[in-house]
Amino acid sequence: MNPVSTDALAAELAGRLGDLTHALRRVGDHTASPTVAAVLATLDRDGPKRVSELAQIARVAQPTMTGLLRRLVEEGTVVRGADPHDQRVVTIELTQAGRDTLRGIRRMRTAALASRLDQLDGADREALARAIPALDKLLDTWRKVEQQ
Repeated sequence: MNPVSTDALAAELAGRLGDLTHALRRVGDHTASPTVAAVLATLDRDGPKRVSELAQIARVAQPTMTGLLRRLVEEGTVVRGADPHDQRVVTIELTQAGRDTLRGIRRMRTAALASRLDQLDGADREALARAIPALDKLLDTWRKVEQQ
């Protein structure tokens, strides 16, 4: 068996994962944009964040994020708070309604992916299942770099 070229594997994975992510982002009733889903998921995973941090993570301008967050506050999916270390800093925190919205988005995406997985044969599903631990390790290396 030939060793796998790191560059070739990276190119193949980046393409496939990008396509899969793009497909999953299009799933649902379109009331939550991919940026909204990403903001809700970030707040769920990491806790309260500054507006500037959310803009950077979502790769949008801060005024764009401010407008998006204003709408989410009005909808009740997030609330504004204050940084415990600096009361001048505004933070954004997920509400229970935001968690419920995120749960709904994830449920729709999971159902869509499951219906596509059902169309694969057992060997293909097993191959994908075997890849999950390697993907987890890959993501762990990414998170460690981001934390530095």
